[in-house]
Amino acid sequence: MITALLSRSSEEQDPPANSTSLAHENEDDVAACEWHVVAELCPIRERPNTESEIVETFSLGTSLRVDEEASVRMSIGGQERGFEWLKIIEPIQGWCRASQCSVGDYATLGASWQFVVVCQDGAFVREGLELASPHIYTLAKDAVFQVYERRVNEQGLARLRTDDGWLSEDLNPLSGQRGPIALLLPISKPLICYLSNWCSATR
Repeated sequence: MITALLSRSSEEQDPPANSTSLAHENEDDVAACEWHVVAELCPIRERPNTESEIVETFSLGTSLRVDEEASVRMSIGGQERGFEWLKIIEPIQGWCRASQCSVGDYATLGASWQFVVVCQDGAFVREGLELASPHIYTLAKDAVFQVYERRVNEQGLARLRTDDGWLSEDLNPLSGQRGPIALLLPISKPLICYLSNWCSATR
């Protein structure tokens, strides 16, 4: 009986202690997505909160692999509206603020309009270009969002069109306040705009 146990085939023997399960690697590959740092300095923390210990600090352009499924999303009005904290898998394991990063690899990513909310009171998203249009929800400070269009409304305010509506780029001076509501995140490549024949003919 003892001889039979010692003479097991190599297929039946336990893998070496330093070996890694291919199934586990494949799970990480599926979950991991390419991101990169857009802030000058991005602290990586042990846990998804600003009070946990900083284990590393990355600089602008550092490539990251992120587990988006395990990352913490921002909830507004009972609905998830983008990421608040990202779970970093590589080059080290930890957590960082989503507002300090952008999707894609820094070396190969094309230009995109990514803004971050910097106003302490957040950013009001409305249905239309004008401030009289209905309020949909409010993006919290540090929320990152995609912008598809920038226009000036009847009051002379620069407005940004998002997936769900419009928000102001700056505070309304008529309210007695001044300052930015949202700022353009640094981009990895210069933005290139192409004018269509229609735009050229009607400018």
